[in-house]
Amino acid sequence: TELADIVLLDSAPVVPVTDGLVLSAYADATILVARAGVSSGRSLTRATELLQQVGARVVGTVLNAAEPDPGSYGSYRYRYHGGYYYNLTGHAADPSGSPSEL
Repeated sequence: TELADIVLLDSAPVVPVTDGLVLSAYADATILVARAGVSSGRSLTRATELLQQVGARVVGTVLNAAEPDPGSYGSYRYRYHGGYYYNLTGHAADPSGSPSEL
């Protein structure tokens, strides 16, 4: 019997350590995670090549720690559980717009 619908496995970076490559070969799907300002284009290209070599099914990429452009206009918001909002400044706000630290 199945005990879970989805199981997420987190691993070390695939370029310097092979653990993630081994896991990705057995996974139904792989998501490549990069950190803004840290992960280079060269390392992401190499990671993609290595994942392809082991037959990993890469279904997407996540960019962590991205800072909003201070010159951008407006405030992007999306609906979050229970009537809370999250905006690009890193603050949670109730629907009335009063921010509070996350």
